This record gives sequence, C-alpha cells and structure tokens, in this order.
Amino acid sequence: MTDESYIALICNGGFDVIPDISIGELFEAYFDNINYNVIREENRVFVDFTGVTLYDKKEENILIRFLINPNNEEFAIVEVRIAGEVIDESDVIELLDDIEFVGKTIIEDQEPDSENEIYFDSDMEEIEDELENDYDEYYDEDDDEDDDEDDFNDDYYDED
Repeated sequence: MTDESYIALICNGGFDVIPDISIGELFEAYFDNINYNVIREENRVFVDFTGVTLYDKKEENILIRFLINPNNEEFAIVEVRIAGEVIDESDVIELLDDIEFVGKTIIEDQEPDSENEIYFDSDMEEIEDELENDYDEYYDEDDDEDDDEDDFNDDYYDED
C-alpha cells in the first residue's frame, strides 16, 4: 500500500459509534490545521493525524496515532497526545465523545427538514391529492359548524 492509501483508509474509515460519517469528515468538522503523516517503525505502519482544537478551554495541538494492519486494511488508535503529552484512556474517551457529539450534529444538519424535502414529479400527484383531501375535510367541518349554529338559532328563537 502507498502512503496515500494508508491515509485514505483512515479518512474514509469510520468509528463504530458513528457509522454514518467518515473519520475524515469528523476531523474536518472538529479540528483546524489538519495534517496526516505516514510513519514506518519496526515493520509497523502508523498514520499520525494532527489538528488543532479547543480542549479544556484552550486551543491545543492534538495528535492521534493510528496503527494500520495492511493485511486486512484495519486500523486502531494506539496513542493520543494533547500539547505533546500522552493522555490516558479516560481522556481519550472524553475527546472521542466530543468528536462524536460534533459528528451527530453534522448528521442532524444533513437530514432534510420536512419543509425542505425534495419531491419528484411522481410524488406531486399524491401530494396534491392529500392537500385537496385536507382542504375538503376542513371545509366540510366548517359546513357542519354552520349547520350546528343554524340548529342552535332555530332552537333558541323557536316561536311556538
């Protein structure tokens, strides 16, 4: 595999907790000054992701190191550094939770609102029928109310 294919594996891959959005999209939404580097050490291949984001109310440089298994094209996070310091597993989980939150926000923003849905010509006839039925039902109910009012007036002003 080439350096570009290792980087593409990460960027196009996903986290299990957010299957609908790629790591590349997540990182682009969460980080600034993004960079990927392929590192080869002792017969192993790593992709180092670096980016800048707010962490504990400060702008920090973040490094996320992925170990690549080129045999089956899988990867795993093996190290995370904030401001050059390796962080423990609970802090990694906290960072990933923050990234996940941003990812879910992206997905919600991408979902069409019912008011902004795109319809095809084949759908328009059905929609027009529904609107016509709603219109008819509304005015049929209105007619019934007028009848009730007439009945009330007839009863109230009934002259014997």
